[in-house]
Amino acid sequence: MEELNPKQGKEILDGQRHFFFQGKTREMQFRIESLKALKSAIKASEGEILQALLEDMGKGAFEAYSTEVGFVLKTIGDTIGSLKKWPSLRELVPLFISFPPGAIFTRSPMGWC
Repeated sequence: MEELNPKQGKEILDGQRHFFFQGKTREMQFRIESLKALKSAIKASEGEILQALLEDMGKGAFEAYSTEVGFVLKTIGDTIGSLKKWPSLRELVPLFISFPPGAIFTRSPMGWC
């Protein structure tokens, strides 16, 4: 893998921030497609990932898959399955001291910090 110099890293980061602020990442279909693409990329690189985990952390194939690769793939699958429920509004029980008496909670992607 090629190393990036600071200027290249800044250009990539600036491009990612610009893309994020366009709002496309808020679209549900974009999120699902991105997660599916990530899952496919992990599966396609599974052998390389397992080899890296062996070399870097001394994890055998079974341990590496069950604690790293399989865990991430399962999490991605679970996320895809429940993603459509996440942005729904939820009414919260108001606190005694809150005004007005009621609150609504909605999840929103944070993006980058």
